[in-house]
Amino acid sequence: MKLLPKLIIIMLFVAIVPLLVSGYFSINISQREVIKQIEELHLKSSQSISEYIDKYIGDIVNNLHLGVNYTRFEDLSEQEKVGALRILYSQFTPINIVTLLDENGEGVVSSVYLENPEDYGGEIAKHYPVNLEELEQYARMIPFHAALKAGAAMSPVYVSKRKGIPLVAIAVAFDVASRDSKWVLSTELSLNEIEERISDFAVGKRGLAFLVDDKGKLICHPQRDRFINREDMKGLRIIDEFLGLGIGVRDYVDKGGIKMMGAFSPVGNLGWGVVVAEPLEDAYIAARKMRNQNLFWVGISMAMAIIIGIFFAQSLTEPVKKCVQGALRIAKGNFDEKIVVQSKDEIAQLSQTFNYMGDELKKAMEEIKGWNLELQDRVEERTRELKETQDQLLQSQKMAAVGELGAGVAHELNNPLGGVLGYAQLLLMEKKEDDPEYLLLKTIERESLRCKEIVHNLLTFSQQEKGVGLANINVNRIFEGALTLVENQLISQKILLKKRLDPDLPEIKGDPNQLQQVFMHIISNARNAMPQGGELTISTKSDDKRLVMVKISDTGKGIPKEHLDRIFEPFFTTKGDWQAKGLGLSVSHKIITEHKGKVMVTSEVGRGTEFTITFPAVTKTQLV
Repeated sequence: MKLLPKLIIIMLFVAIVPLLVSGYFSINISQREVIKQIEELHLKSSQSISEYIDKYIGDIVNNLHLGVNYTRFEDLSEQEKVGALRILYSQFTPINIVTLLDENGEGVVSSVYLENPEDYGGEIAKHYPVNLEELEQYARMIPFHAALKAGAAMSPVYVSKRKGIPLVAIAVAFDVASRDSKWVLSTELSLNEIEERISDFAVGKRGLAFLVDDKGKLICHPQRDRFINREDMKGLRIIDEFLGLGIGVRDYVDKGGIKMMGAFSPVGNLGWGVVVAEPLEDAYIAARKMRNQNLFWVGISMAMAIIIGIFFAQSLTEPVKKCVQGALRIAKGNFDEKIVVQSKDEIAQLSQTFNYMGDELKKAMEEIKGWNLELQDRVEERTRELKETQDQLLQSQKMAAVGELGAGVAHELNNPLGGVLGYAQLLLMEKKEDDPEYLLLKTIERESLRCKEIVHNLLTFSQQEKGVGLANINVNRIFEGALTLVENQLISQKILLKKRLDPDLPEIKGDPNQLQQVFMHIISNARNAMPQGGELTISTKSDDKRLVMVKISDTGKGIPKEHLDRIFEPFFTTKGDWQAKGLGLSVSHKIITEHKGKVMVTSEVGRGTEFTITFPAVTKTQLV
């Protein structure tokens, strides 16, 4: 062995061995101390959150006690009781519902809660709205008997899946001297503020906090779907060892298989528990940094011992290595990183060549990407147009087939129905109104007329009268005429009409009577979909003067998704009776198609339905 390698080995042994021994012991001692400090920090964090939650719930309960102690509800009128409850309701934003119950658990007055935030302003509008289902859920959770027994009680945690927040019902009992009994003031309390604080709480990069009830089920967690489904956290070591038993710190494995350091603190007398946890890998990062720092200095010592021997080799190999790494990055598609070589030799020129190549490749890739996006947009547009055309063709074929069938059926039924109706009317002429058979014959006549009307509709649907009565018409005038006929009905049904008619709308070629029939039928369907009132919006526009677009939208019950593809089929109806004959939309579709138009329907159950109809506008050459 040459002298240089021997000297290097001796220097490494003398310098590194003592450093390694001392570093080993210092790392172990420092790591234990750091872990202890981290555990104390986690424990203080969990205690801080638990104290906050205990104070938050306690303040609400104390304020409810103050409210019932300073308000003699039994001396108030019905209106004054509601006003007192509304004051309590408006003072505390987290409260969703306030209820006053007598000694039998029956409501003394109506509960105070918010149904629609748009109906109120100020602080009341900040409360969460409550629907009927949530009101029933709250009524089942009121701890009425527990409050009568203990003076105050809180229900188990439950979740509003519509709002995605945890809730509890709190009840406070108070004496009613005039009735020699107790009444109970109950509220539904939103834990949204607690949930937000826990969700926003952060320990390091991946640490978190969560809250469980006395059964070990989640109340709050940064992952909302987990507490909304009330996930059971039993089985975690930290929950099994400390829930209901006390405070402590414990390493455990979470349900994702990650090793965690966790601190548990109980929440007052509620039986709940707060866990502040952080992955062990992150918790020990300070110890690892110290260990790495010691190793770093060991490496520095080793590097200093051999740096002179390898200096010249590095001065040559390092630039080459940078060029190789830069070429690999360019090969992987990372064109933004540049190769930096601080020299003026051939290797520097090579690095500049690589950088230039990367810039040129980046430009080429951006151009190709732009072409791909443009091609994709064109393919999607053509595919959409093809699908719309195919849907129209299938619908037209279906209507034609049904029309032929309807014509045949109507022809075969018309004569027998005429005979039945004629004989029934002849027999009615011979019977008096008090005759028992008179009502039976009258029923036969009525049902025969009804069948005859259905046959007439079938004949109307099957007739092909294209081009009859066509003229240049303005769609706005057709709407104005149709709305004149139904305006009083809309007002009586409390339906707000909104019109957005384009004053510069071009004319279309069509039959005004047939189009008025189409619009009247769609408006009638919208009225039927809004028995309790709503909004009916009618708009017309023409963006490019080549097409006239008509939109009729309502805020009614909506059409289920599985029915949308069938609403234009003859006799298809979702109504319980058959008084509408099931032909209105079929006839409307046929009329629109004969006018070279298209109709599309979008709907969402509970939100409403929108019909979009387009007609070709009359061009200047057609007007001449």
